[in-house]
This record gives sequence, structure tokens and C-alpha cells, in this order.
Amino acid sequence: TLLELSRPEAALAVLRRTDSARLEPDERLLHVYLEGRAQLRAGNPNAALEHLQRASALEDEAGTPSYAHKLALAQCYGALGRYPQAVAG
Repeated sequence: TLLELSRPEAALAVLRRTDSARLEPDERLLHVYLEGRAQLRAGNPNAALEHLQRASALEDEAGTPSYAHKLALAQCYGALGRYPQAVAG
């Protein structure tokens, strides 16, 4: 994927073209999560945090916990210097 190829800006461009309102709930969750990951890789931890927290809330609603989502959120907290939250997550 574009994220794995270290092209977060390109990934963000693709994600922004997607109409998330037309996605199924599980697809919307993945979309929000990927946008958070892309923002983090692009060096925008504050924007990433918004998306990753929203993904976490969607995940809680769906009842499908994911280690990858929790790891990305912890990485985001670490990038923001919020270490207690990073290790608590």
C-alpha cells in the first residue's frame, strides 16, 4: 500500500477522495484508521490522534477490538510526548 511504501501524502490524497458516508461500518472504521496512520506517518500527530480516537470509538461500537488500532494510538501518543497515555493504552 502507499503507507507501506512510505508515501503518506499520496495515501491521504486517495483517502480524502473517498466518500466515507457511503461506506459500510467496517469499511468506515478501516478508512478512519488508515487516515490516522497516514497522518501519523506524514508527521501530523495531532490530526492522527483525532482520526485514531474516532477509529477507536467506532471499534468500541462494533465490539471488534484490534491490537493494530491500539498500537497506532499508542504510537501517536508517543509522538505527542504523552507517554503515560501511550503505555496505558
